[in-house]
Amino acid sequence: MASYNSTWASLQSTVHVLLLGLTRDLTAVTPHVLRTIIYHWCASARLVHEVQFVVGKTLPPALSVGALAGLSPSEYCEVTVKLQPASLSESRTAHTSGESPAALNTRVERIAAIREWQRVELRKRAGELTDSWIVLVDVDHDIRVLPHAGALGSALQRAKADKWTLLCANGVEPSLNQDRLTTYDTFPFVGTDGFWFYKDREAGRRQFDKIAWLGDVYPVSSCFGGMAIYPFVVWMEPRCSYNTSIEALHALGWLHFANVQDASKLLSELRSQSLCEHLRLHLCLKATMQGSEWRAGIESQLLLIRAHSRAAAQHQRRSRSGGGRGQRTQGGRG
Repeated sequence: MASYNSTWASLQSTVHVLLLGLTRDLTAVTPHVLRTIIYHWCASARLVHEVQFVVGKTLPPALSVGALAGLSPSEYCEVTVKLQPASLSESRTAHTSGESPAALNTRVERIAAIREWQRVELRKRAGELTDSWIVLVDVDHDIRVLPHAGALGSALQRAKADKWTLLCANGVEPSLNQDRLTTYDTFPFVGTDGFWFYKDREAGRRQFDKIAWLGDVYPVSSCFGGMAIYPFVVWMEPRCSYNTSIEALHALGWLHFANVQDASKLLSELRSQSLCEHLRLHLCLKATMQGSEWRAGIESQLLLIRAHSRAAAQHQRRSRSGGGRGQRTQGGRG
């Protein structure tokens, strides 16, 4: 990792990196997360050239992003904070436990709408950003550790050099017993064989061992893990959207997974529980690119750690006692 500055420096003159974060309340984001983004990634390593946060409410007048991160003006990186449209202001972007299917559906749909609004806004700069790269990152209050600058630099270099259309973070959280790390973001996680790990979350969580020891990119069909890297032209594909309806995805034949046999039952479930916005976009991108050009993977060294959620713990206890799957919990971040 020591050589990341030199390897990425050769690309800096031709590559523009735009980082996008989404949160309801920027004051709830941990100082560590903000410092990692605006000092380590942007101001110091210069791996990121623009940072844009979309928020549900504005900062108090006396605060700035730099102040929240505990940075002095000389350490501060230029950051734009955009207030999401009033029509979407009720979106709750933080993970919430114990939600009913109706509330879950509403939350996921609103997050999808906000992300799509962000794409539409950036499409106005398409001419300027054509050769850029997009980095989406979770900045929720439960994110504890973001990848270090060396890992991000290597991932950006690899994505460009090896023509990856999507590279995701290796997103993990402590297990219920706090004795190991497990993969948490199973909602958008689909293997190259079409196996959707959200339908077998225990298997999904166990994938961390395979990914971590690989020391390379773990090929998948879809992923997120709290952070994702795309070429701007791929992420901005006009025929795809974060909020494509479940009915449309079904009609196009894109809701097929190797471990789901009953398509009608799946459609009914998704109508009540919704579908991760990242997976909606990725299903479309893969189909639009006819599969062969779609290269997605989890970068094993791009480690992102979140706190173990209460909802995940409840889900695991239910699973062990034979109480069923319950609502979307572990791996439920969209």
